[in-house]
Amino acid sequence: YVCVLVCMADRVGVLGRSCLKDLSHVPLARQRVSEVIQGMVFKFAERGHLVKNVYLGVPSPCQPTLKEAAEVPVIWRYLKMTCAGQMWHSVLASCDVFVNRCADVRRA
Repeated sequence: YVCVLVCMADRVGVLGRSCLKDLSHVPLARQRVSEVIQGMVFKFAERGHLVKNVYLGVPSPCQPTLKEAAEVPVIWRYLKMTCAGQMWHSVLASCDVFVNRCADVRRA
């Protein structure tokens, strides 16, 4: 399952590709990234699925000209977390930190 996490100021939402409404759209609301992810994990669990890994990514800054934009690949910085090797609250806390510090991550 892949989705796009949308962050605007203190609001977070999700656009995903799923035939299940709960997994295809989470409206923008004042909530933390971890709350959104936790809600989605609950929806998967209700259907008998187990989340093994969580990936979060942000595009690196790139300043191609309009002419080059179609040919320049987007470079991503990402964080992969294996849920089995960590406490779940640690995974959720890492999600919040990663998204809140995405400007620093992009520059890395």
